[in-house]
Amino acid sequence: MTHPIDPTQQKIIGEINALGSLKEIYSYLITLGKAHEVNTTDLHRDEFRIPGCLSDAWLKVTLEEDRLHFELDHESVIMQGLLVLVLRSYNHKPAKYIAKTPLTFLEETGLMKQFSQSKSNGLIRVIDHMRETANQHL
Repeated sequence: MTHPIDPTQQKIIGEINALGSLKEIYSYLITLGKAHEVNTTDLHRDEFRIPGCLSDAWLKVTLEEDRLHFELDHESVIMQGLLVLVLRSYNHKPAKYIAKTPLTFLEETGLMKQFSQSKSNGLIRVIDHMRETANQHL
C-alpha cells in the first residue's frame, strides 16, 4: 500500500531538490546539524544512547497527550542535520502517525544513497528506534 506524502515531507523534498548539487545538500545538512540545539547534560546518558551505531547517537522520547516528543543528538554534524529533517517529520506527532508513516523523503530525494553503508545503517537504527517507541504507545 502506498502512502500519500504528507505536507512536511513534501516541503523537505522541495527544499532538497531545489539545492541541486550534492555539495549544496551537504552544506545544508551541516548547517541544520550545527543549528540544532541540544541539552547534552540531560541527553548524553547511557539510557538514551542508541545501541549499534558506529557514531554516538542519543534519543530521548517523552509522551505528552498521545504525542511523542523527541530529543536527539548525533556526534556527526551531517547526520545530525539529516536527523533534524527526521524530527521535522515525526516530532510532536501521535504515535499512530509515526508507526504508520514512512519517511518517504529519504528515498524521494536520494539522500539514503549519498552516505556510506555504516552511516545509513546508523540512521536506520535511530528511525527504527523512534518507530518501535511509537508502536509501544499504540
